Amino acid sequence: MNEQLNNCKRIETFLTEAKSPLTSQQICKGVFKSEGNRECCTQSIQILLDEEKIFPYPSLRKNSKERYWHIAPQQYVKNKIYHLFEKDCKDRTFKSVKSLFCKWELEFFDDALAQLFRERDIFEVKYGRTRYLKGIQKITTELSEWFNPVRVRKLTPSEWEAFLKEEKVPEIAAAPKKPKASLEDLPIRKWYQEDRHKRYGLETIPIKWTGCRYLTWCNENGYEADIEVFNNRLKILSKEGKVELTHHSTPDQIPEDERKYLFEIRHGTIAYYWRYVEES
Repeated sequence: MNEQLNNCKRIETFLTEAKSPLTSQQICKGVFKSEGNRECCTQSIQILLDEEKIFPYPSLRKNSKERYWHIAPQQYVKNKIYHLFEKDCKDRTFKSVKSLFCKWELEFFDDALAQLFRERDIFEVKYGRTRYLKGIQKITTELSEWFNPVRVRKLTPSEWEAFLKEEKVPEIAAAPKKPKASLEDLPIRKWYQEDRHKRYGLETIPIKWTGCRYLTWCNENGYEADIEVFNNRLKILSKEGKVELTHHSTPDQIPEDERKYLFEIRHGTIAYYWRYVEES
């Protein structure tokens, strides 16, 4: 057990220092210096995948092998988009930005860009029918040029950025209370099918992924989001034998922002992954 834990740490460190995703063969050669430990290496890679300490990447070419890295593919693509605008203040068309990404990166492009929109690091504007993307630096520069000349106190770029990222909205009147969705309304099976391909062969998906889909679905359909409703649906499906829940091997290492989506299946045991039994 100690040897396997040590192997996992060696592989994790090796991939953290790697400049790009690597195949299992490259990892085995880099960590163990030989092919003799292939089975041990494969087992350690699977453990790290299950614990989401490393992530699977699509192969570069048809019939080539899957790759692994310490950064999730969507996060990698998100970082790549962000760095395009980090220091460059020129406008870029949506089409020109998308053309800079290869085939496998485009699988994650839309989700990564949507996350940058939500975090207000990238903005979309339209001139006629053409979509443009602007970084936060470009937007704050334009705001300074447009509005500072007529302001008594000129705002700095960092103050404009704080203004753009301010999420508090003044309350005008209490909104009518939204109804809660019934357990039967939740299209959990559909969400599972849509997310499963992102795991590249693994049948289980993180409960957090489905929980995020649930919150978005409630918002789009006018329901009050209550994570307990979502959790109860998974529990019922589990009791009916339609869903299999898998616990996290080190629950004390689960990030705080993920815990709101999770629940206990036994005393001290936290459900972290799930799969539709009918799908296997």
